[in-house]
Amino acid sequence: MTAAEKAGIPADEINGELESVFELIIEVNRRVAERVD
Repeated sequence: MTAAEKAGIPADEINGELESVFELIIEVNRRVAERVD
C-alpha cells in the first residue's frame, strides 16, 4: 500500500493527475521546440 492510498486517495485519481501534468509538459516541450526551429 502506497502512502497516497493510506491517505485515502485512489490510485487512478493520482494517475489521472500525473497524466494531465505529463501531457502539459509534452505540449510545452512541443511549443518550445517549434520556437527554436
